[in-house]
This record gives sequence, structure tokens and C-alpha cells, in this order.
Amino acid sequence: MRVLFIVEYFPPHVGGVEALFDNLAEKLIERGNEVTVLTSLVPGSEKYEERDGAKIYRVSAPSRHAFALSFPKAAELAKQADLIHTTTYVATGTTWLARRLCKKPTVATFHEIWGKLFFEFQNPLAGALNYSLEALMCRLYRNDTLVCPSESTKRSMIAAGIPEGNVNIVPSGINHGVFRTDVKPSMKWDGPTYLCYGRAGMSKGIEYLVEAVPEIARNVPGSKLVLMLGKKDRYNQVAEKVKKMGVEDKVIFLPPQPDQSGVAGVIKSCDAVIMPSISEGFGLNVIEAQACGVPVVASNITSLPEVVRGGLLVEPRNPAKIAEAVTTLLRDRKLREKLGAEGANYVKRYSWENTTNGYLKVYEKALR
Repeated sequence: MRVLFIVEYFPPHVGGVEALFDNLAEKLIERGNEVTVLTSLVPGSEKYEERDGAKIYRVSAPSRHAFALSFPKAAELAKQADLIHTTTYVATGTTWLARRLCKKPTVATFHEIWGKLFFEFQNPLAGALNYSLEALMCRLYRNDTLVCPSESTKRSMIAAGIPEGNVNIVPSGINHGVFRTDVKPSMKWDGPTYLCYGRAGMSKGIEYLVEAVPEIARNVPGSKLVLMLGKKDRYNQVAEKVKKMGVEDKVIFLPPQPDQSGVAGVIKSCDAVIMPSISEGFGLNVIEAQACGVPVVASNITSLPEVVRGGLLVEPRNPAKIAEAVTTLLRDRKLREKLGAEGANYVKRYSWENTTNGYLKVYEKALR
């Protein structure tokens, strides 16, 4: 099978979507398929390269949304493919325009539907624009073969008008050779620590965790919040919140790690991992943490209850509840060990082999 990925970002750009398509490409090629990728040119990348058997074409795009203008190249590459696989958000626009020039079976992965959350997270003009674009995307792809990572996202897609029969759930995987219980800690702290890492996106709820820090520090003297966040999105707002709360001495800022092994080492160095999100399409970070045997505290919302077994769920946007749960874990080593073992056992199902099997079934469905 010849598969064309049309994705706005691909490694060396870092992110959960990038990890999905990178690992999926590797596994598909191992099974005898051909993979071509069309993506954006980012710092540290080349306009064309062949990596591990995949042919990667990168186009210059002055902005994220400008990637949609690369549809002529997408159509050219699609002529040589049996199937197109694309993903939300901008790349679905690129793909739809390309399909006007070259009819090909298409699979689209929807990672999350924000709906009215756009109006909360963005100014009125941007919120209205992105809400309308998301609604348009759902209408344009409603009759295609679609994939999402969780029951929660499937429900939101159906609510957006997509027929249930067109939505297939394929959870993403993690590398269990990297994220495992016997990982060696890479950091040493003077006291208890709890980690929040990844993007400082609008829906991540990190400001509520920062608001919980004073109470956690009172309950567990010497405890520190470790923030390992990418310096894009709302990083500056989070740093400003830490200053405003006067908790600079209770927060450790770490730079993002260069690879997954580095991330696993930091996770294993901490007593708990916190994911205080307002909305999540899947929840990859808490899966990685549980695979390392580290308990988590996560919001009881959207997809997170589906993927958390080794941790505590709390009401979102509630610093008091976050502080209570983090305090419980930091004070009780036996509970941490119990939840860590339960979580590690549960997340074994989230492997790249299982993800690849799921996508191959969806591809066959699309081709039929």
C-alpha cells in the first residue's frame, strides 16, 4: 500500500501529532508499505529527505495556516498514492483542496474538537473564525473515514454532526522501550516534587496548578512544582503567573528534553505528574507517566478518565482540589507505589503495534 501523509508538522518539529505520524510511518514501512510525507519546512529540516524508508517533502510556509496553500504539491504526490492520511487542523484544508484536483480515498485523524471553547480561549474575532473553520472541517469530512483517539473525542465529533459510523477510535501509542518502570531518574531534588510538562497550551489549565502551589507547599513543606514546558504558546503567561503568585522559590523551570529518554528520566525523578487540563483529546503525558510507574493527578474531564488508572482524578479549574490530590500523593508513599503499579499495567495496551494495527484496519475500510 502506498500512503501519503499530509501533515502540517512532522519531526524534527516536536509534538504528540508528530510522534503519531513518525511512529506510524516507521511501523507501516516495516510491514512492507510505502510512505510519503508532505509537511512544513521547519528549522533543522531539509526540503527533501529519505529517512528510514519514508520520502519526506517539506514546503516553505510563512505561517501555520499558509500550509493550506501547498495543495498543488499535495495533489501531485497524491497521484502516486493509494490513500491519503491527514490530520486536524490546517492539513485537512490542504488535503480537501488537493482532492479537488486528485480524487483519492482519504483518512482524517481528528485529535480533539474544541467547539465553543474557542470563544473562551481566544479573543472574539479569533474565536469566531476558528469555531467556524472547525465546523466547516466537520462538514467537509463528515462522509469520509475518520479516526479519533478516544471515546470522548468521538462523542464530540458526533455532536458536531459527523455520522457515528464514520468515526473509528484508534488510540495513539508510546514507546514502551523508553517509558518503563525501571527508567533511571535523571534528576535529584532536595524534597518532594510534582511535574507538569509539555505544551503550555490554552486548554492545559496550568494556571490552576500554579494557584494550587501555595497550599501544597503549606501541606508538604519543601515540595516543589517542576515545570518542563515548551517556550511557545502561553509559556510567558505561566511564568508571569508564578511571579504574581509569589511562588518562584517553590517552582523549578526545566528546559524541554532533547529526546524521549530525557523526558522519561525527568518523569521518574518526580513523585507525581500533574495534568490539570480543561480539555484533552487523548492525554499522552499521563500515559507516559503511568508507563514509568509514576502516579498522576488529572482533571476528571473529556478523555482523561479513559486513560488514567494509576492516579487521582479531580474537578477541573479547581486549585483547591488539585492541591488536595497532590498533597495526598506526596504524603503517602505506599499509595504512590500502588497507583504506580496499577497505572503501569493498564497502559501496556497503548503501544505503537496496536496503533498500527488499528490504522491498517481503517485504511482497508477507506479503500473499500
